[in-house]
Amino acid sequence: MSDATAVALREIDPAELGRRIKTARIERRMTQSAMAAEVASVAYVSRIESGQRRPDIDVLDGLARNLGITTRELLSGESTPLRARVQLELDYAELELSTGSPQAARDRISALGVVDDEQLAHAAVLLDALAAEALGQDPSDQLRRLSETATGYPTLWLRAEVALCRVFREAGHIEAAIRSAEAALARHRDVGLPPTRESVQLALTLASAFHVAGDYESALRVSRDTLPIAESLADHAALVSAYWSASTTESMAGNVTEALDLADRALQHLDVDADVLSRARLLANLGMFQMRAPTPMLDEALSNLHASNALMDSSAATVADKERNHLAIAQVHRLAGRFDEALEILDRLDARRETVNPHVRAEASLTRGQALHEAGRPGAAEAFGAAVLTASALGVDRTLTNFWYEIASTFESTGDGTAAIDAYKRAAISAGAVPFSQMERSTAPA
Repeated sequence: MSDATAVALREIDPAELGRRIKTARIERRMTQSAMAAEVASVAYVSRIESGQRRPDIDVLDGLARNLGITTRELLSGESTPLRARVQLELDYAELELSTGSPQAARDRISALGVVDDEQLAHAAVLLDALAAEALGQDPSDQLRRLSETATGYPTLWLRAEVALCRVFREAGHIEAAIRSAEAALARHRDVGLPPTRESVQLALTLASAFHVAGDYESALRVSRDTLPIAESLADHAALVSAYWSASTTESMAGNVTEALDLADRALQHLDVDADVLSRARLLANLGMFQMRAPTPMLDEALSNLHASNALMDSSAATVADKERNHLAIAQVHRLAGRFDEALEILDRLDARRETVNPHVRAEASLTRGQALHEAGRPGAAEAFGAAVLTASALGVDRTLTNFWYEIASTFESTGDGTAAIDAYKRAAISAGAVPFSQMERSTAPA
């Protein structure tokens, strides 16, 4: 204890000190019992609050510690406003989330308890939802509530809408993802709010949902409309996302030259973009693009996927992000003929199959079967069967169209014509080209 602290404790009016302690306790919604824990009896604390007792320095230090403030603040009365303290804790939680510690972020938010300030309460819910998503949990209920109640705080609300669209998309609820994003963008436009990084991100997340749904025309339209908006903002994060989204949709439309030019523009802005997760996702997507190019660039793809992995480990990447990355690395190894490396990664994914996204699980089983077949090893048929079983359980899902075409082609190459025909049928159904009932009639014996 410093001399100044000793003098301040000796000179302060016990009634004033008691009032400050009580006010700090009530602000935090703490009981006397909670504040007194491991410091003093509740009866003694009650007398301190009423001004009947002057605590010694050890007791005052203990009470301050339980309150989460300093002894100096209690003695001087110059405490940091409660709102500022809550904001600081949320800033710490966001930092933990962005550096790959989602559970620590959730623990910090939980320790805040009830937050009275409406804006900060919404921010706490959003961060908790994002942390839950990063841990592989479903935060859609929290995000839906924010979609309805946080409209008075545009940046926060748009972040929630981006997350909601992404969560729906990752869960395979593509129509819900598209509806939610379109409604939010319409609302943003109707109330006359200016474009921001968050509104650009929402539009690009919508484009991604269209892409996953196989509606490449709509994905291309949204990406092309959003690109000049991102350029007008001169925001590096928005530009990287916009260029890459446009590159992806142009490539799916067959415009390879334009796609590569846009990807190059995204890379030009990559180094100055401070968003680690955006860099990680961009590198992952670039690696997958290089792997699937007409002339695969496998070394470049592997380099970008490994770089993405390293960034994801220190960012708020979700479990689904990391699973897709690991699967892509296994696919590169398989295409390069490194079957042992591919199978080792697939074994690690299989070891936690209960928590792995079913779309990733289906593709992983397909990749395993391809690797085993190409290596001339047993087990390929069982792996293909597991892939079909997993994908079939997902029902009619447009996101599986490419999967069904690829496994159909694989069955053809292995000489299993019956399985190939069935997979082509499922591809057509998934793409929406032929309703399931009509497909059944068209293939029934005469």
